Amino acid sequence: MGCITNQQEFDYYITPDGESLNLNDYNISFVMSSQGQGMAGITYQTQAGPFQHGSSPLTYLLQPRTISMVITLKSNGRENYWENRAKFLDYFRPNRQTGTGLTCGKLRKILPSGHTRDIDVLIQSGLGMNIDYSGAYTENRVSEGVQFIAFDPTFYDPTQVSVSASISGFDNLLFPITFPITFGASVIYDTFNVTYAGNWSASPIIVATGPFQSFRIENLTTGELLGVDYAISLGETLTIDTRTGYKTVTNQLGTNLIGTLTTDSDLSTFHIAPNPEAPLGVNNLRLSGSGGRVGQTSLTINYYSRYIGI
Repeated sequence: MGCITNQQEFDYYITPDGESLNLNDYNISFVMSSQGQGMAGITYQTQAGPFQHGSSPLTYLLQPRTISMVITLKSNGRENYWENRAKFLDYFRPNRQTGTGLTCGKLRKILPSGHTRDIDVLIQSGLGMNIDYSGAYTENRVSEGVQFIAFDPTFYDPTQVSVSASISGFDNLLFPITFPITFGASVIYDTFNVTYAGNWSASPIIVATGPFQSFRIENLTTGELLGVDYAISLGETLTIDTRTGYKTVTNQLGTNLIGTLTTDSDLSTFHIAPNPEAPLGVNNLRLSGSGGRVGQTSLTINYYSRYIGI
């Protein structure tokens, strides 16, 4: 029987400053094994009443994910070995940062189907580059372990999905598909579907371009909504970022407008839902607003399809 190879698969590490290293460049390196890319760890939150045997599960949370790889470095002699070794250490060093704060790198997997899956990671340990001269002298090949931690343990398709709406006439509001519209006296109202391909929920970034007197975007499938009570001026943009670690409302100048959200808004939980929470992945959304202007007012929902593992 022939051996199974990953010749139709490609693994990349993309540094925080945007440099890409092909881990399956067979002239330099290839991935011998990997662990931790399937299901993430799960923690269940429970409660127990007086005299209750055991406990009752309330909800669950995914734990940060650890991904381990064994990578073989190839070379054409010892001089080239040291060059490749230095190259890997340079790519994986934790200080490949730009600006302030700590930015994650990415592990990227291109599957034989052509689909791409990314996960945001920081290097945790490995690449000790230990040399053992007590046995056979290996000149052209050495295997190294490296471990990453993903504090957000879900993978995502790096191609952003955008669903846009714009006022194009006093009786039409155009989405990617034609819908029945009620539009009058600058009032916008419509429901439309977003079919979600991922199997883990996505937290969208919603961008509204004025003029807008106010607007509401509701996910009728999940029962969540975001309402803005703020007059967005002509040419001004208001961005609602629902992603974990962000949860912000700002305009193009960076002004904090979180106080303009209505009290019934679900900023902390608003999401695009996968199947079966949204049957067949179909999320029924409703947009309503006022004060729009033909050819200028618009609203765009941007998100990445997310996956529990690969």
